[in-house]
Amino acid sequence: MKEIPSHYYKIKHSGKLDEYELGAERTLEKLSLINLFVGANNTGKSRFLRALFNMQFEFTMNNYDTGIFNGFLENIKNDFSKASFNNKVMIDNAITLGSDYLNNFINNITYKTPFFPPHHKGNYKELESLMGKMLKAGGWNEETSKIFIEDSHKFAKEKLERLRELKYNPDTINEKKRFYIPVLRGMRPLTEDLNADLYEKRTHSDYFPKENPLNNVLGNAKIFFSGLTLYNILKSNLLGKQQSRNSVHDFEEFLSKNFFNSKPITLIPREGADVVYVGIGNDEELPIHNLGDGLQNLIIITFNMFMEKEKCLFFIEEPELYMHPGFQRIFIEVLSSPLLNHHQYFITTHSNHLLGMTLDFENMSVFLFRKKGEGKEAKFLINQVSSRERNTLKELGVQNSSVFLSNSTIWVEGITDRLYLRKYMDKFKEEMGSGDKEYFEKINNFKEDYHYSFVEYQGANITHWSFDGKEEDKINAKAMCAQCFLIADGDIENKGTRKEDLEAVLGDRFEILKCKEIENLIPEEVIKKLVLKQASFFKRDLKLIGSHGKSLFSLYSSI
Repeated sequence: MKEIPSHYYKIKHSGKLDEYELGAERTLEKLSLINLFVGANNTGKSRFLRALFNMQFEFTMNNYDTGIFNGFLENIKNDFSKASFNNKVMIDNAITLGSDYLNNFINNITYKTPFFPPHHKGNYKELESLMGKMLKAGGWNEETSKIFIEDSHKFAKEKLERLRELKYNPDTINEKKRFYIPVLRGMRPLTEDLNADLYEKRTHSDYFPKENPLNNVLGNAKIFFSGLTLYNILKSNLLGKQQSRNSVHDFEEFLSKNFFNSKPITLIPREGADVVYVGIGNDEELPIHNLGDGLQNLIIITFNMFMEKEKCLFFIEEPELYMHPGFQRIFIEVLSSPLLNHHQYFITTHSNHLLGMTLDFENMSVFLFRKKGEGKEAKFLINQVSSRERNTLKELGVQNSSVFLSNSTIWVEGITDRLYLRKYMDKFKEEMGSGDKEYFEKINNFKEDYHYSFVEYQGANITHWSFDGKEEDKINAKAMCAQCFLIADGDIENKGTRKEDLEAVLGDRFEILKCKEIENLIPEEVIKKLVLKQASFFKRDLKLIGSHGKSLFSLYSSI
């Protein structure tokens, strides 16, 4: 089973956010790895993002809660009192610990609410330290000194093992850094001083003024990153130690593999220049401003995500700026990958493309912001929603005039066709990886929602569409989406002239399955394995004969 990374599941803020209406406990809950804040303009999304970035908060986690940990602590007390070494342990040959000391110690680190406090790492370390000392403990009992030492050692060893089983690891819970990536970002310096980050300075002065009492709560753990200092950061790393140089090369490979079809990427902070030059494949190295703002945006947003190997929180304003919808999908895929899923992400967005991806990624949560009232009486409502809700799209201003921006479309009869074909394509690419490398590199570069998108036409409804735009009483497919490739079930041959009509218009962009429906493409051995797994009573004879003389396989595959 794939291990789910630890992340905050519920946050109870400690700041003054009276204008926001949250849950009954004033909590933001059902958080995921990636959390989208959506809503119309002036509904408080960005303000809430900044407040969250800037505050300490109590929290619960996705994979355990305080109740489990408190139960473990109570178990320690009970087992200690039952131990056969007179409830005493000598630590470092000097300090004697009795049951009263341990009870007081446990009570002090027991959490009184379901939430963990902002600072709890020390409590864990103290408990770990105590158990570690008990492993080395010496004790005395005039009659059974040897048994005493063995029992104390066994007790501490068992508790340490149980503590680790709980995966109560503060390094994966209580983040060491928070990164805020403002909407003011870029890689072109605004002054001759390459160390001056005017975007960061402006963000500080506008959103986090010195008089704000929360401004320094988190100290150096808060980092604003606009990209303006990236030239100096890259230069310093490339002129630094081997490890620093390797980190830049690894980041270049990361960009190459995920965003540039595996073409080699080089980032060069040229001497005498004030911007980073970028080389892509065999093309000439060009200054960053000659390669488009979308590329700058990707580099700025992903740089610290890649470089930070320990858990961090990232607060990002509008990551979709200048970003093609296909790149937006790749961006979410990368955040969800084992390479970057140890972080947790909070994102404000107006992108319906990011919203739509919540259907394909289980690790995303959507929070809809609405404004109620005006002036000083205004309130901001925050509700977790499903991306399937039409009201969510309405809040983003998505109308029926929204169009596909992919290079091509694959038309299929329904949702099962889409899901099967997506999986078949993945398996095909996977198997081609061990064969023709050149062909594999070519097909492996194809990305859904960038190179192609699926369209479901629902069987007989295909007759409502015109693919050459000449039939005035039908919907013009050319006016709505890119060049299409249409796949039909084999039974289309029995439906009048539909097959001939589509062949005449689409030519080699029309494919008929050589079987009745997409499900009939499932290999026989897969169906056999499924039957054996789901119905154990077939194990003795997989070819049981049905009432019409068909084998079990024939009956199953004809469904």
